[in-house]
Amino acid sequence: MTIVEAQPPRTPKTELHPTLPVVLRAAAERFGDRQLLVLPDHRLTFADAEARSRLLARRLLAAGVGKGTRVAMHFPYSGDFLVAWLAVGRIGALVAPLSTAYTPHEVASALRRSDADVLLVPSRMMGRDELAFLREAVPALPADDTDLGGPLFLDELPYLRRIWVLDDDALAGPAEVVDEWLLEAVEAEVMPADWIVLIQTSGSTAEPKGVLHTHGAFLRRTLPAAAPPGPGTRVFLGMPFFWVGGVMALGMALGAGTTLVCQERFEAGAALDLIEQEGVVAIAGWLTLADRLRRHPSFPGRRLPPIVGLSTPAAGPPPAFVTPLGMTESMGPHLAPTHPRYGTDVPDDLRGSLGSSGPFYEHLLVDAETGAPIEGDGEGELCIRGYAVTVGMYKREREDVFDPDGWYRTGDRVTRRDGLYFFTGRTTEMIKTHGANVAPPEVEAALETLAGVKHAFVLGIPHPDLEEQVAAVVVPREGAELSVDELRSGAAGLLSSYKVPRVVLLMGEDEVPWLGTGKPDKRAMRPLLEALAARA
Repeated sequence: MTIVEAQPPRTPKTELHPTLPVVLRAAAERFGDRQLLVLPDHRLTFADAEARSRLLARRLLAAGVGKGTRVAMHFPYSGDFLVAWLAVGRIGALVAPLSTAYTPHEVASALRRSDADVLLVPSRMMGRDELAFLREAVPALPADDTDLGGPLFLDELPYLRRIWVLDDDALAGPAEVVDEWLLEAVEAEVMPADWIVLIQTSGSTAEPKGVLHTHGAFLRRTLPAAAPPGPGTRVFLGMPFFWVGGVMALGMALGAGTTLVCQERFEAGAALDLIEQEGVVAIAGWLTLADRLRRHPSFPGRRLPPIVGLSTPAAGPPPAFVTPLGMTESMGPHLAPTHPRYGTDVPDDLRGSLGSSGPFYEHLLVDAETGAPIEGDGEGELCIRGYAVTVGMYKREREDVFDPDGWYRTGDRVTRRDGLYFFTGRTTEMIKTHGANVAPPEVEAALETLAGVKHAFVLGIPHPDLEEQVAAVVVPREGAELSVDELRSGAAGLLSSYKVPRVVLLMGEDEVPWLGTGKPDKRAMRPLLEALAARA
C-alpha cells in the first residue's frame, strides 16, 4: 500500500468568502486606522490601503483592465506597491510582480514571459530613474514620457499596451474612473478559483517558470496562520513582496491586522534602528538577514527585547524542528513542525527534522530515478499535492507539471523516519542561495552569450552563510583572452546579482572532465571549484 502522508482537513474553511475583495474590505472594517505598512518615511493604514486601492481599481477598470488581465509591477517595498497589488487583485486581474534584483535584460524577458498588458512602476526606485531603467530594458519605448500611457505596440513585447507611473498623475494614464457600483459588481464576480498572482522563479531550464496561485489557495493558506500575534503587532519583513514570502506576509497581515515594517533597501544598522523604534516583535526573513543584523557592530549594545527570528537561541539540545521545507509552488512551507504521534515534544533521536505533513498538503516519497513509491521509512524525492499547491505553471501544459495522479515532484531529497522528514539534498542541479533558487542552465546561457566564451558549466558549492554559492567553469574560445573580473562584470549586466557566479574557474577544453556520454562531469568539477573558493 502506498504511503501518502496527509493531515486533515485538506481544505480548511474560513468564515470569509476567500477572495481578495472580500478579505480586503473586511480587514479595512476590522483594523481601520491601524497601520498595515511602516517604512522609515511612510505609513499606510488598512483603511487607506482599501480606499487608495479602490480608486486605482476604478481607474484600471475604466482603462479596460479586468478579470485575467496580466498586470506587471516593478516596485521596492512601498505603499504604492501594496496599493497596486490590492487594486489589481481585487478586480480579478493577475498580479505579475517583477523582482527588484532584475537587470534591464531580465525585466524585458519577464514582461514578455508574463504577457503583461499593463506595467505599473514608481518614478524612482532605489535611487535610480525608473523610466530610464525601462528604456534600457526596452529600447523601443517611446521617447516622450507622456506616450507611455499607450496604446503601445512593440514587436518584442506584443501584449504590452501601457505603462503607468503611480506617483506621477501626468503619466498614470487616463484619469477616468468607473462608478462605485460597477466596481462592486466586478468584485462580486471574483471567485476563489480565479488566478491572483504569477510568481516568476528559476526553473529547471534556462527559461524561468511562472507559478500560478488562486485567490482561494492564497487566502485559505495564509489567513488561518494569522491568528497570533494579533492586531497592531509589528513584524519586520525581510522577504520581498514580489516573492512568495512577501505574498504570504501580506495575506497574514490582512487576516490578523499585523503591521509590516520594511525598508526600501536593506541596511543592517538602519534596520535595527527601525526595529527598535517601532517595537518589532518578530523578524520574517531568511536566516542570512538575521545573521547580518546580529553581526552589525551596534547590535551588542542595543537593549532589544526577545524578538522571534532575531534573538540568539539559548544553548541546549538540537531544536525539535528546523525551518520547514517550502517552495513557491506550495505557497511557502508545506511541512508542519509537529509529529503525528508526539506533537511538538519529539524524542531526542527524532530532533532536527523538517516536520510532518501539514494542512492543505499530501506527501509522497518516490525513488528519484524511477518515480516508484517508497513504502515506510527510507530516502527518496518528496512529492506534494493539495489545495495550496500551484494550479499550474504559466504557458505549460498540466502534464508537464504534474504526474497523472496530480503529484508535483519537488526535487528535494529527504529521508522519512517515523513520519518525519529530514532533508538530505537535491535531486536536481538547482542551486539554493540567498533564500532563492538559481537554475544553472539560465546562468550558463547568459555566460555563453559573452564574447570569447565557448562553454560554461555552472553548479552550486557549499557556503557557510548562503547555504550554497554559484560557481562556474568557463572554457574560452580559441585565441580569446578572458579574465574572471570581465566575466563576472558581463554576467552582472544580464543576471540578478545573486545569480552571478562568485567563484569562476577558467579551464581549457582539453582540461574539462567529460563523461562517456559526452556531457560535462560536474561531479568532478565540484572539488576543483570548492578548492578555489577555499583559497579565495
